[in-house]
Amino acid sequence: MSFWDHLRRLAKALTPPMPLSARAEAEHKLDELRAESLRYRAIVSHATDRAILFAPEEMPHIRDRNLGARYGLAELYCCFVFETDADMAFAKEHKLTDWLEDRTRYELVFTGVPEHIAGRFRATYTSHEDIMRKTGGDYRVYFS
Repeated sequence: MSFWDHLRRLAKALTPPMPLSARAEAEHKLDELRAESLRYRAIVSHATDRAILFAPEEMPHIRDRNLGARYGLAELYCCFVFETDADMAFAKEHKLTDWLEDRTRYELVFTGVPEHIAGRFRATYTSHEDIMRKTGGDYRVYFS
């Protein structure tokens, strides 16, 4: 290899890569937002698990949850699914739903989520009976 070939290889190695196209840059940013959303979804899952764990004894059984985080952390959310309509009504009447939302916010902050982001947490409530009535039990359709 000649001296000039060696210099060309060095110059090529030291030359910065071409800038990303606008499309590639947008895809990269979207991938970052998805990854951030998945990280916060896992944190919301952990926080709601702990809120349910420390719930008062009179709290009706929570059958399931639909949870997540919107891109850019515009919102953290969880829909708690009670077993029956009566269970949900009982929880609302006795302010247990408010307790769940407040405790989940507390658990979010406890796990390191900044307060201004934890303040965006939104809880909704439904029952398995309602999901059965509206979609025949198809949770994916109900929550889409």
